[in-house]
Amino acid sequence: MRRVFLDANVLIYLIEGVSPASESARKFVEECQNRGDRLFTSALAIGEVLVKPTKDADVDLLRRYRAFFESPAIEVVTFGSSSAAVFAQLRAVGIKAPDAIHLSCASVANIDLFVTNDQRLSRQVVPGVLQIRSLDL
Repeated sequence: MRRVFLDANVLIYLIEGVSPASESARKFVEECQNRGDRLFTSALAIGEVLVKPTKDADVDLLRRYRAFFESPAIEVVTFGSSSAAVFAQLRAVGIKAPDAIHLSCASVANIDLFVTNDQRLSRQVVPGVLQIRSLDL
């Protein structure tokens, strides 16, 4: 069983299903669930993915997101004092604040695999995160 963190872009592909990467996200999450992996994301990711459906007043999409985040399928990691030190380290090496928040949340959750579609992040080394990989595993 792995601890797998899903970045906001992966969540968008998974829930909205409108990107060419959506099928990859769906298959990946299904494989994780079949293997018994635990899925995680950050509270920031929830805020990020809800912006567009909130702006568009897309009630159905908001409902789908809320159902997913409230389900036992995923655990939400909040940014707190223990992740702040990791955040500072990541910002000090030039990682953008939102990415640093996601990665620092993953760090304190002792994540085995951080999945993103941001190639820049896949080159980072973060304490507490064994691997950072692109969705095209």
